[in-house]
Amino acid sequence: MRTLTTFVLALVAATGGAAAPRCERAVGNLIRNCDFARGVAGWRPQAVTTLAFDPRHGFPSPGALRMTNQPASEAGAAICVAVPAASTYEMMGYLQRLDGPGDCLAFLEEHVTADCSKGATAFHTLATEALVAGAFKQVGGSTALRGDTVAVRAGFACYGERDDDVQHVLLDNVTLRQVQAEPRPDRGGGGR
Repeated sequence: MRTLTTFVLALVAATGGAAAPRCERAVGNLIRNCDFARGVAGWRPQAVTTLAFDPRHGFPSPGALRMTNQPASEAGAAICVAVPAASTYEMMGYLQRLDGPGDCLAFLEEHVTADCSKGATAFHTLATEALVAGAFKQVGGSTALRGDTVAVRAGFACYGERDDDVQHVLLDNVTLRQVQAEPRPDRGGGGR
């Protein structure tokens, strides 16, 4: 029991006090292999990125996707996901830099083909976060999709401070789910 308690306390300390819910239990999550239990299956590199499964690290448990940018300036990965309806979607993931500083972003590309084989019809940056080497940090946001969208390429991309900096970044616990759109404020004058 003491070992389990020590592990939980170490996890909470490593994540700044917040424990993440496991992605495979998140209601409505559309991402398959969200915790990389099947290695890098389904995930594709962005730019000149090498993808690998890292069994030593992860959030909340060991096992994460390692993205390495060499010799490009971007380390990133994405997965194509069919969406059940054009609506508002929220994507979240946990990123950790293993070396160097720089920015990471979460993005969604909209596609009119279920396999994302044709060019994107829209691109959305959901969040941009500055990350330094250290603990995992949640990165994500939400956006409304166009009416003709049948799939999205959901991904994360990280950049170094200088071009061609070799960067190693971990990704884990990714969710993409349909959410209620926030109500828009009434801008009318209360006419009849």
